[in-house]
Amino acid sequence: MLVGVVVQQGEVHKTDVMSLIKHRCPVGSYTQQQCCQAPVLEAILPKLHLNRHTHRAVLFAGPSYGGNSLPEKYNDQGYLRLHMLVGHVKLHDDVGQLITCLITHTQLQLGSNIPFFNLQYSKYADWIDTTRITLDWKYAHQSGIQIEVENHWVPQLTHENDCMLMDKAIREGFTTLDLQGIMCHMYLQVFTLSDIITAKGDRLLPEISHNRHLH
Repeated sequence: MLVGVVVQQGEVHKTDVMSLIKHRCPVGSYTQQQCCQAPVLEAILPKLHLNRHTHRAVLFAGPSYGGNSLPEKYNDQGYLRLHMLVGHVKLHDDVGQLITCLITHTQLQLGSNIPFFNLQYSKYADWIDTTRITLDWKYAHQSGIQIEVENHWVPQLTHENDCMLMDKAIREGFTTLDLQGIMCHMYLQVFTLSDIITAKGDRLLPEISHNRHLH
């Protein structure tokens, strides 16, 4: 028996209902707009004695702002997914190995030798594939969460004054359309400037001029 503890029935009901929603958060991939307009949210609001048309700011704001302090699904989804990502990677289990493969693929696609979790997502969002990993990267960047993956693989520069092709393209101010066009670096298996030019550095390799594999 608990003495001196008062539990409001409405609070218990709200906690039970929101726990059901949180249970599926780690496997969701909803956008912020979809989370605010989710049918499940409108379905449970009457159960909490709230009008389903209540302004979202009133629903999610804390008591000090006169709100109902409901958990914000987009934040719950993002945080729990990051928690699951880090947990599996640290465990090195089967799921962790799959996540590591996706991280490596994303790093290759970006063509950067800087771990992409340390890069600004918005600079790459328009020309990279949308995957579970890139969605986690997006949320981490939006929330100011820094992620460090142990043994995060990145391409290595092997020549003096060499640079990554995609990094240089971004520094030179290439447009999104240009960046999409040079995404063929994955097909050609070239990632650095030294991969596409001669040893003297005065011209492109013939294979690159004709879009042929070097390897």
